[in-house]
Amino acid sequence: MKRILVTGVCIVGLMQITGASAQDNGFRDGQPNFLHPRNGSSISEQDVVSVLYTDACGANALNPDIAPTVRLEGGRIVVELTIRLTSTPPFCFAAPPPKNWVIPIGRLPKGSYEIERRVYQPAAAGVERPLLSQLLNTVRVGDTPHPSISGTWFDPSAPGSGFVLTLIPDASTAEPQAMLFSAALDRGRQPFWQLGVGRFSNANLAVTGATGGMTPAPQRLQFSYRGCGRATMTDIAFPTFFTELTQLTTVAGVEACQATGERLQPSLPLDISLRP
Repeated sequence: MKRILVTGVCIVGLMQITGASAQDNGFRDGQPNFLHPRNGSSISEQDVVSVLYTDACGANALNPDIAPTVRLEGGRIVVELTIRLTSTPPFCFAAPPPKNWVIPIGRLPKGSYEIERRVYQPAAAGVERPLLSQLLNTVRVGDTPHPSISGTWFDPSAPGSGFVLTLIPDASTAEPQAMLFSAALDRGRQPFWQLGVGRFSNANLAVTGATGGMTPAPQRLQFSYRGCGRATMTDIAFPTFFTELTQLTTVAGVEACQATGERLQPSLPLDISLRP
């Protein structure tokens, strides 16, 4: 995916919620966070939440042969990981590139969630497996999708048209405003544009476009986010017809909508219909 420039592992303790996201209280062992999307991001029910793990200087390498588990425990989402045991510690004068692991939790219903990551050593014969780290964080799922939604969107079957979506932070509310710019051709194949500002509700943005170009009549449009890089556009006057959109560019410096690294599926997938 192209990117454009637009101007304008250990964390200890529970993070503090601010609006539609959570705040990180610092770095531990060189790792800023163990969740994706990271703390401070707005997310909706269409965004996938994942737990992250990064090997440190080749030490505490995750054991991919022991699948992680994800479960609800006392109203908290708990993810358990197991490392490999090594006989000799690595030297860090020329540390190997860290290996990133991604454990998908999935989509979560609206609400606030405590997510805990526990890392264990393998159990020895007759001995309970030792707990190496126990990290706790909080995330809130609201109306507005992840900030990576900002950028350009298009319908591959309709050349000459497209959309630019920009999230605008609003200090007065947890949910940012969204500005949608639409460029298209009218029935006479003449260019026209529309510009509307509104707020997302359940990952849907409905705006009445102020128009320019050759077409004076405004349209009421609904942009519906369907997950990373996917959306639909509907003219609300004709709600049964919609256009499938693909994201063409994102904004430089904004976290991607999908975590990067080797994915490790949990052995006990979480039933996300249950709320903590």
